Amino acid sequence: MFASLIRNIFITGMAYAVISVVGLVLAPVLIATYGLAGYGQILLARVFLPSAAFGFLDLGIGENTTRVVATARADGSWETAGKALLLLLIIALVVSATTAGALAWFASNLAVWMSIEPDQRSSFVIVLLITAALLPVLFLSLIAEGVLKGFESFERLRACEIASALTYAGLAFGAVAGGYGPNSVSLALLAGLTLRFLLAAIWAVSLLRKHPLRLTKSTTEVRAELFAWSGTMLSNKVLGTLQTQAAAPLLGLLVGPAAVGLFDAIVRLPRFVKSIFSLLSATVLPLAARLRAAQDAAATTRLAQVGVLSAFVICAPPAVIAATFSYSILEHWIGERVTPFWMWQALMFTVPLVNVVVNFGGSILLADRRSTIALNRLAFVQVVLQLGLSLILLRWIEPWSFVLGQVVSVLVVMPLQLSLLKGRLNLSSSIGMRMMGVVGVAAFIAGALYLLEPRPSIPMLLAQSVAGSALAWLAAPWIALDKPGRALFFALLVARLRSFGMLLDKRNSREEGEQPPPPPSKD
Repeated sequence: MFASLIRNIFITGMAYAVISVVGLVLAPVLIATYGLAGYGQILLARVFLPSAAFGFLDLGIGENTTRVVATARADGSWETAGKALLLLLIIALVVSATTAGALAWFASNLAVWMSIEPDQRSSFVIVLLITAALLPVLFLSLIAEGVLKGFESFERLRACEIASALTYAGLAFGAVAGGYGPNSVSLALLAGLTLRFLLAAIWAVSLLRKHPLRLTKSTTEVRAELFAWSGTMLSNKVLGTLQTQAAAPLLGLLVGPAAVGLFDAIVRLPRFVKSIFSLLSATVLPLAARLRAAQDAAATTRLAQVGVLSAFVICAPPAVIAATFSYSILEHWIGERVTPFWMWQALMFTVPLVNVVVNFGGSILLADRRSTIALNRLAFVQVVLQLGLSLILLRWIEPWSFVLGQVVSVLVVMPLQLSLLKGRLNLSSSIGMRMMGVVGVAAFIAGALYLLEPRPSIPMLLAQSVAGSALAWLAAPWIALDKPGRALFFALLVARLRSFGMLLDKRNSREEGEQPPPPPSKD
């Protein structure tokens, strides 16, 4: 169970490393070329994609597809899967066509409402119209990618994402080099997303053809279950979109593109860290769905107990160190234009760290609709608190009210979410104290490194980050695990190292042309 999970996390991590580097490299180039206002305009153009503000409209199509396919793999219910997939295809086309029509209708007004510069408005409207035309394709891409996740074919899924990111990067750099405007960069993103759909669709169809699946008309039972899940996921998507995507359109409407660009420049790295941390939970849903279909409660509990705490231990040290050295990171990455706002970036690192536990545990509970509903209620409280504080404080600390609102809301609601996870997943009652211990040790190490060199060069910053994280990870088993847990951890570690050593010995023997010893004689 954990071997496949770790393999999928590793594959996903490698892909996200490539994708994230593309985003981190492009951001300072686009800001230097188009300024904060032009950069904000690029961000506003992508607000209407299913991966951004329009994400709440997909009704959990991708997650539903993953759950249906993973369940069919576990119990052989391919007939039911075919009925559910046809209904999901219909939902995707209906929702995307309706959304596309609304976006095309309001495209000209949106350019005015978001304070796009007059000389850029006509081409910005064209970008919105092309986005509207591609929305059906982009919504269908969610189903294709959901199929790949359901088969746990993460190497193919991540290949789609890498190809899309590299295509976008190449076209974006070409637009910058050719002297084209910011709207051409938005078109480059749409081209990359179209390629992602084509690759995912080809691989999804090839996987489904190997199984006895036929797209047939759904039954009342299938429709009832799917609509119930879609309603639950709609709530989940709306809350997630409001939490993570609301700042850009609100700032665009209330302040302007320059505020959007500045806000994104400061929160981009914490969001990148959040994406990296989410890798630990991105591969959990199909595994949790299979365990639930097999009614293996013991394995689900073991997955939760080991996974939640391990995820936090892995993520806490680099997050704490990045927050400590926020000034130097911004200085080397974007430049002095944004370094005065380093404290907001440091504060924002709280969000991905707090979300690690909730995301991992919540991904397991996505296989249980009642638990998902309970988490959605807490997320609703968090979103109301976040947006309320952000809008109230906007007048005094724009655009940083959206940082403060998000940080305060996650800190207030996190204890309630952790309590729910403890009850539904049988987590240890001391898990909160253990996590605080890990954060404390990481903060102590980061503080010592800061006193050693508060304004490090890039090589020194990398060395401090690696060394500090490594020291915290070495101390983690004694902080996060009890005595039996440490014994099990080190036993597993030794076993893995031995098996790895044996694998290297065999490989070296083959490379040196050694023959295996003959079998013993029967005489």
